[in-house]
Parts: sequence; C-alpha cells; structure tokens
Amino acid sequence: GVEGAAAVEAARAASAALRRAAGIWEAVSRAGHEAVASDANLCGERSAEAYAGVAEAMSAVALADAQAAVALAAEHRATPSRALAAKLHRGAAQLYDGASDALRAASRGLEAAPSALLYYLRLAPSLTMARARRCL
Repeated sequence: GVEGAAAVEAARAASAALRRAAGIWEAVSRAGHEAVASDANLCGERSAEAYAGVAEAMSAVALADAQAAVALAAEHRATPSRALAAKLHRGAAQLYDGASDALRAASRGLEAAPSALLYYLRLAPSLTMARARRCL
C-alpha cells in the first residue's frame, strides 16, 4: 500500500545518502594513510575519525547501514521477497563484521575508536541477523 511505498522510497533515499557517506569516509581513510605514509608531523591530538582505521571502519558501517536499508525496503515492497530480504540482512551483518575487522587490523583502531562505535559494532550484526531470521 501507500505506507509500504513510502517506506521503500525512504529506504532508497537513506541508502543513497549512506553510500555517499561511505565514499567520504573512504576518502578520509586514504588521507589518514597518506599522512602516516608521509610521516606527517601532526600537531596536537587528532579526533578519532582522523585515524585511518576508524575512518575505514566508518566507511564499512555506512555501507552496512545502506545494505540494511535496502533489506528493509525489500521487506516493504508490494510483493516482498522474504528470501532476498534475509540475504540482504545477512550481507549487512557481514559488512558490520568487516568494520570490526578494519578496527582490529589498524594499529590505532581500537584504542582510537569512540566507545559508541564499538558498542554499535557489537549490536548491529546481531540485530541484522535477527532480522534475517525473521524473514525466513
């Protein structure tokens, strides 16, 4: 119905915005890697997001959130495909796991990451997997 169509359109818009955000975070990550590679002398303290590992994780989180939005849209379509929605939710969970892996792999990732991000990365994969199971 109308509510389902509005939900699908909102999810599409959110997904597009999140994919743009992922691209921005990817650029921040590259800049962080370049600063370390050039041995740049950064004065003062940097915000957590300025560390390449944290920015890389934020890019992965934005992609995972975009994927989760697409999965929710698939659930609200006029003719929903529950199997497709479940697969999209599982893919989002894998992207969240990739964000956690990026933080662990970065030399300053976990120690520089904001606690809210760490909490989100513990919660989001479980939530998306629960949504995947609900779809089946």
